Parts: sequence; C-alpha cells; structure tokens
Amino acid sequence: MAPSKVASKVLAVILAIVMLAAPAAVLAQPQQAQPAISSLSPEEKIAPELRDPSAYSPLSSLPSELASLYSKAVEARHLQEYWSPGSVARVAIYYTGGDEALARIKSDVTRVTSVLRGGYINVAFALATKSQVEKLAQEPFVVRVDKQVSLLDQLSYYSPARVEGAKALEGSGLSSEAFRVAQNLGFPVYSAPILLGADKVWEEYGINGSGVKVAVVDTGVDLGSPDLGPGKVAMDSDGTPLVFDADEVGLVLMNPTIRVSDDTIYIPGWLDGYIWEFWGLDGGIYLDYSTWAIAIDESSGNYTYFEIPVVNQTYTIPSSIQGDITFGLAFQFFLADYRMYGIPFSGIIAYAAPVILADSNGDGSYDTVYADLSTAYYLVMKVLSDITGGAIPEPDPSLADMSFTDEQPLTYGGDVVANRDFTGDGVPDFSLGALAGAVYDYYGLFGPNSTLDWWSDWEPSALVLPGIDSEYGLWIDFVFDFHGHGTSCAHVIGATGETPRYIGGTAPGVEFNTTMPGIAPGAKIGGAPALYNGDVVTAQLWLAGFDMADPETYTWVYTGNHQVDVISNSWGSSWLLVNGYASDADPTSLWEDYITAVSGTVIVHAAGNGGPGFGSVTMPGAASFVITAGAATDFYYRPVYGIGNASYVPGGYGEVISWSDRGPTEFGYPKPDIVNIGSFEWAGTRAIDAPFD
Repeated sequence: MAPSKVASKVLAVILAIVMLAAPAAVLAQPQQAQPAISSLSPEEKIAPELRDPSAYSPLSSLPSELASLYSKAVEARHLQEYWSPGSVARVAIYYTGGDEALARIKSDVTRVTSVLRGGYINVAFALATKSQVEKLAQEPFVVRVDKQVSLLDQLSYYSPARVEGAKALEGSGLSSEAFRVAQNLGFPVYSAPILLGADKVWEEYGINGSGVKVAVVDTGVDLGSPDLGPGKVAMDSDGTPLVFDADEVGLVLMNPTIRVSDDTIYIPGWLDGYIWEFWGLDGGIYLDYSTWAIAIDESSGNYTYFEIPVVNQTYTIPSSIQGDITFGLAFQFFLADYRMYGIPFSGIIAYAAPVILADSNGDGSYDTVYADLSTAYYLVMKVLSDITGGAIPEPDPSLADMSFTDEQPLTYGGDVVANRDFTGDGVPDFSLGALAGAVYDYYGLFGPNSTLDWWSDWEPSALVLPGIDSEYGLWIDFVFDFHGHGTSCAHVIGATGETPRYIGGTAPGVEFNTTMPGIAPGAKIGGAPALYNGDVVTAQLWLAGFDMADPETYTWVYTGNHQVDVISNSWGSSWLLVNGYASDADPTSLWEDYITAVSGTVIVHAAGNGGPGFGSVTMPGAASFVITAGAATDFYYRPVYGIGNASYVPGGYGEVISWSDRGPTEFGYPKPDIVNIGSFEWAGTRAIDAPFD
C-alpha cells in the first residue's frame, strides 16, 4: 500500500494542565558586589574545550552531524558574507557580584545574550572570542568559563534505547488477520488517548483542552503541519501569536522595492547588485540575488541546487496593496529523512523563500505579509527530484510563478500560518511555519535607540522585538522547526486528528491508515525555538507573561501579557550540574520555579533519559514547582507481532522504561511527579517530512 499522507514517527511528550496563582513581582533586582570565591588560576578557570581554537565558531555547540551539513550548505551556496559574529564561541560565565560585575563582563565579550541570577553564583551566557575568554578568566569575580552546550544533544529523540528498540522489530511479522484480531482486542496501534483514558474524559466530561493555551519550548513548531494549522495557533487577546523566536533562527531581513504599477514591484540590487539574507544558525548576513533551494545527502555528501534570480527582476503583487512594500528571502533549513518511503534521501534541505511585508492600506504601518509558497515549493521539489534520481517526481514549472497574488495574506489577529496544499488532497504539503509574535535579538542586530542603526551597530544587549517591524518594514520573523522534535511534541499535545495517517514499518507486512488526535485536541498551540542557542528561560519568561524591563541588566517584570497556561519541555540536561550545582538549585531550575510561582503558568518537563540511576533526574526537571514526567512503555503490540518480551525489557505497557531518569533531587524531593507513555508511540510531524504526498 502506498503512503496516503504524512510521515509519522515515534517519540514521547507529556501534557499536564494545572493552574497556579501567585502575586506579580519584579525579577532580577540589582545586586550588591560580592567577593570572589575562586582560588583557581586564570587558566584553570577556563574549560578545556575552550582552550582549543576550533571551539570558536558559531556552529561549534551543535551536534557534529548537523554542523557538518550546515557548513556544506553555506559552502555550496557560494554566497558573499556581509557580516557574521566572527570567531566566537557560546560560553557560560559563572560569576559573583551584581550589576557592576555584569557590566565588566559585557565590556569584555562580544555580547551577553542572557543572564541567570542564582543568588550568590550567577551565570551570564555570551558570545566571546578566545582572547576575550582569556581576559574574562583574569577577572577576580569570574569563577569559571564554560563552553555552552546545545540542548539539541539532550533531546529524547536521540535516546539509544529508542533506536535499539526499533531494531528489535526487524524480522518479525504480523498477518492482516492477526492485525484485525489485535484491533478487536481493543488495542489499536495508535492508542495513547485510550491507554491514558483521555477519550473517556472527552466523551464523559466534555473536556478536550478547549480554552487552554499550551506552548512548546523545543526545536520550534511547524504550525502549518497537518492537524495543526491556522485554527490551532494560540493568540493573546490583541491577536499577537503566542509564538516567540528565542533563537532568532527565523529572522528575515527585508529590502527596499520600487513600485512599478498597481500589481508589480521591482527588486533593485541596492547593495552592489545584491540584497541581504540572514542565516539564523550561524548569525551571518549574506549578499544574495536569487531565490533558491539545495538538498544535501548525508551519507554521500552530494548535493543538488537550483536558483531563480530575483534581483533586478519584477514580481507580481496584489493590486489591493496601497502603501509601501519591502522584500526579503526567508532562509529555512531542515533535517529530513525519506528512506521510510523507499526514497533514497536523508540529509538537509535548505531554501530561501520570497516574502514581502506591505503597508496594506497606506496608513504608514507595515501590517501584512505574503510568502511566495508556490515558487519555494517548486524549488524544493526540483532539488529533491534531482538528488533522488526522479524517485520524487519533477515539479510543474508553472509553480514558479514569481507572484504573491495566489498567496494568503498573513496578519496579526488573522491568519498567521504560511502553508499550502499542492497535491489537491486537502492536506498541506509545504509550510514556512507561523509569524512570530516576538523575536529575541540574540545576535544583537538591532540598536536600542533607533531600529535604523541595525546594519552597523552590533549591540551588547539583546532586545525583545515584535515579529513584524510595523514602523520601518525592516524585518519579519517566521517560527519553523528545522529538526522535527518540537512539532511532534505539539502534535501529541493538541493535534486535531483530522488527517489520515499512514502507519508502516511497525512490522513487516503491516500497514494501515489511522488518525492521531492529541491528548488535548481542543487546545491552542504556541511555542518557541530555544534549544539551539539555549535561551529557554528567555522563551519561558515571555510565554509566561513577563516583559523585559531593562535589557542592560536582563530584568523582566510580570505583566500578564502574551501568557500561555502551560509550557511543555520534552528535554533535560546535566551540563550545568557537572560544575557543582545541586540538581534542583541550578540557575535554570530556580528561574523556572520563580516563573511558575509568579505567573501561575504551569511548566512541564521531561525527567531525562539517563536512567535508571538513583538521583539521575536532570535539570530543570528537578525544579520543585515543575511537573516532571518520567517515561513508561507502550509495547502492547509486540507479543501480537511475535516479538516477545525477551527482545526488549520491560514489555507490555505501563511499566517504567529502563532509561527514564529517577529522583530524588539533591534536596531530597521525589521525582518524577508523574509517569506517562515515553517509548514507542506515534506522533505527527512537519509538512516538509512528506512534501511529495
């Protein structure tokens, strides 16, 4: 049977909906200077990884396979670099003292990206060169300088146990008749809502998550994927999407255009024949002249590339636009694997999609975004067809129409999701994600006094900016998911279950269609990409209703604006704990406790995948006020397939999986708080994971 629609994959996430209440307060008040406590020499303060010059690259904190593929994309594109952060590393600076010490640190580094005050020992995250790190180590109030670890390495997606368990399924079979018997026993393969009793809550109590806003802090969320879409986006009362780009990976820099006629614009090469384009993974600004796509095969290193010039060209626009228009190229990149469909490709897909930002009614405010999805889709399918030798069919050239007239306008308070169905089955095949409600200027492109100084003034402090620059039309921001983990977490939480899903590969000869509603299919979904640069606390502050009061001191105040009810985190980490913090007294855990107590937003965390050791729970799942979830099995179908419990222990379902982390915390609190399905269940994923179907 051929796949009917959309890739599905195995992973786990937990949703708990509880509300707390606490008074508002100001976070991170100025502190008094405190004496240094470190007796280490300057060299001893520097982590061994930071003594190696190769650590000083914006990609050095990434998993090596992702960094390698991304570097190949940069090399293959042959773009001229306009600006980049340079030879810097992402570092964590442990220090004593208050605002005076922080000011000294800011003067010593390229830029400070965020600060976690933990009482006596604070942590400043920064971009710094090797010489700057060596200078920092001379400061008496600096205790240690560490290399910041990307939280992508901490995802449950990479669990070795999950990979080994999948291998245990090989060589086993189930006849169609046996599968029907299994269904009659009341155990459909996609069973999570039934095993958890969620279906009974829907039916008997009429509770399905309606009225609840849940944000996923992870690798991003493709809100344009099947079973999510425009109607699922969580918004504030003023129409602001509760979507926050904490990593600045989706920023799009806009360029001036010339209005030729009511329905035509001209795109001049205003930078010596080029326009600029921002690449969020390395923070680089490149000079470009084309919309393009590239596909790079992971195993062979081969790539295919196709481009269509846009500079010094005209573009068709809706004639209803009355005001000014700016033009940009939205750079996006994705890890993708189509081998489960029998298509020989696993690697990275990257492209630059044409977008415009328009003053729709001529009132001087830029308010409407259009994305040329058909041209971008053509480019992606073209390179995929080329690299797979035609296993993916060649796309229709008429899709590359260089026009925005056939695209949906995107506005705050209206539709904010850029996705389209190109195969005619009513299910979106391609998505740029959703407009961000706000973006954290991690790389410091924008100045505090005037947004117009951003091309020359790389700021030492990050600002929280709206996702659309309504004043000057200089930027927009799309939140997408380059990895897939965050999107699948969002599907487990709140997928509508309207899309037919193909299940295959569970056992030889077993394939069928089903639907996959989330545990709370009525919930609205928001989110933030925050695992790459590690700005998870920044994301959680904004999503919990805090606003930045002072970027110089990283001071936030609870206002209740742009607030969700639940923040879901399917990840955990131990990298701060190795420096001596107690598992529930590290800076991230303390801040999450504070956010929960002040705002009432519930924070849910995975316990981690480092078990079964006693006291192995990771941070920030060890936080006292956080609801921490351990992982249980969902292996009920293995005996039916003839696999048997001996191939992978434990068996059945409802048992704690061996690799799930355990408590207690170092303060003695029992963890996890709950245990739920965390092994071998299915979930929907991004539109890019099956754009050909």
